Amino acid sequence: MGKHFGHSGSTVVGSIGRIFCGLILGLVVYTEDVAAMTYFISPTGNDSNTGVTRTSPWKTFNFAIPSLLPGDTLILLDGTYDASNSGFPVLNINGTAAQPITIKALNERKAHIHNEGTRYSVTGSKCSYLTFEGVQASSEDNPGVTGSNGGGFHFTDCHHLVFKRLLLHHNNRYANSHPLVLIRVTDSLVEESEFYYFHRHAIPITSGGRIIVRRVYCNSRGYGEIPGGRNNTHGTVGGDICVSLYPANDSIVENTIADATTGGVFDIQASGPTNADNNRFLGNIALQTQYGAVIKARLEPGATALAMPKNNVVNNFVAYGAEEVGIFMRGVRAQRCDHCLLLNSSRNAGLIVDVEPVAPGDGVYSFFSDNSLSLSNDGPGFMITNQIQTWTVDNANSFGNQVNYSPQSSKNYLAIKSVDSLLGACRVWIPDNSPLKRAGKNGKDIGANILYRYQDGVLTNVPLWNPTTGEFPHGALVAGLNDVAGKSLFDVHKRLNVNTNGCSFPSNYGDGVTDGEPPGRPLNLQIF
Repeated sequence: MGKHFGHSGSTVVGSIGRIFCGLILGLVVYTEDVAAMTYFISPTGNDSNTGVTRTSPWKTFNFAIPSLLPGDTLILLDGTYDASNSGFPVLNINGTAAQPITIKALNERKAHIHNEGTRYSVTGSKCSYLTFEGVQASSEDNPGVTGSNGGGFHFTDCHHLVFKRLLLHHNNRYANSHPLVLIRVTDSLVEESEFYYFHRHAIPITSGGRIIVRRVYCNSRGYGEIPGGRNNTHGTVGGDICVSLYPANDSIVENTIADATTGGVFDIQASGPTNADNNRFLGNIALQTQYGAVIKARLEPGATALAMPKNNVVNNFVAYGAEEVGIFMRGVRAQRCDHCLLLNSSRNAGLIVDVEPVAPGDGVYSFFSDNSLSLSNDGPGFMITNQIQTWTVDNANSFGNQVNYSPQSSKNYLAIKSVDSLLGACRVWIPDNSPLKRAGKNGKDIGANILYRYQDGVLTNVPLWNPTTGEFPHGALVAGLNDVAGKSLFDVHKRLNVNTNGCSFPSNYGDGVTDGEPPGRPLNLQIF
């Protein structure tokens, strides 16, 4: 009769609840036709309970997950879920486009799924149309584990997943593990989530596509390598990249921040025979990271290394105080960096475009930049090596760098400048008194303006920062995790001087009129 009656245990309980609701409402009692259900689970629950009220929650995920049908919601009550009580969610279920399945915390981030480093807290395979909201997840260092276990969320071969307002932290540093892993996942969203204490990538996206990462924050908090543990690229100083497309295609990373002791805000690594094409990076910020961002070909053992990043767009990007290079592009084609603002790299250049000898791609390279600004870097402001056959740097301003432009002269420079930008304390937009205001190509500002939200790759007129407090959008604070002053999202605006420390919002901020760069270019740029 109903779908659930062929199952056992919790599915029968779920079916009875649906039928009861159908009878009360006078509806046909087939499972397919009755209203979606809301269930509850708690570390102190009991699988003999009905699961349909807060006072009668189920206990184990193994019991609860098979009950969920399209449109259902499983609400996690406050508490720590681990191997000693509720076990761990394993998802191989599917919602629908009209009726996704939702798993969410009753109180944001007070439901904490924690594992001892031997597995991931939440896993899924061949699943679709699932939403996860407000959950906290973590792991711990475990020297008895190798491979890739010991992280937060891990999904393979899935599509149409949504991860919202998660708080993920502490992966197992003895393993090649990460807080949120997406392998061959497509058409999915990661939004307004925070990542702390990771020694590898916060969000590696591998062999997937059409992923959107939006308003995410990463700070590895110096959680680097440990003796006998898994190596990373940032050593003992901190973790790797915030969002790593490793590789991925047709994806968007927008309004995301990487902060301190983190390798960078994003990277693209075309790997072996696999490309990394048509991605957009819009309105992102790297604050005192190792690299602001890296886009490159990557050599895998036994691979031909012919794959290379193509047709990728960076727009309205800020790298402030990078340890190495503000933005590093190696072996790229049809790569853009427009309205990039590269400040105070402490050991190297603002921007470098070159070719890595061990991963040269197919040998045809091109790069383009409009209205970008490079200031006070210890290396060149803009460095384009002679390996790059086709390139233009148009309406750039480079000032106060060790060398402003390398090469110092070229027909590929168009209307370049070297003047003091008068940014003052401002780091993520061009103030009205700057000589770069409306001084660039097509009357646009030279440099980045990160004031308004991008949504699915389109610049909106919705303020990114709180017009009153200056705060970046963030979820609930958890003591000792994301409430640490100077190392958390809730006060990152102070370190970026957003409406504070001498850099006030533009006078029209929040009135629905943008004064920045218009929406990013189309994905399908010409390949030169």
